[in-house]
Amino acid sequence: MRDLKTFILEELDDNIFWLIDTWFERNEVQKQEFMNIVVYFLKKPVNKKEVEELLQNTSLNGQLKEFVNFIENNVQVDDEIDYIEYFIHILKQVIYKEKIKGVH
Repeated sequence: MRDLKTFILEELDDNIFWLIDTWFERNEVQKQEFMNIVVYFLKKPVNKKEVEELLQNTSLNGQLKEFVNFIENNVQVDDEIDYIEYFIHILKQVIYKEKIKGVH
């Protein structure tokens, strides 16, 4: 039997992937752009400058605030938030899950 902390962490983990899938449900281009960024960082440390450069030429870049707010369950855009840092946090979770699955 799992303890409560393990159960909650696993549920949160599943929830973020459901949210990501829901966001990209009708936008295969953005999904592919996001996965390209994930694959890029699978074998190297995530670097903020590189994330910014990779995002620059994607359609996701224009909706970054909305994407982050959706995943983080924020209801409004806050210009005080560093959305790149939040995106990196999301990215690291996906990368970690991909490494565990042994996909790459």
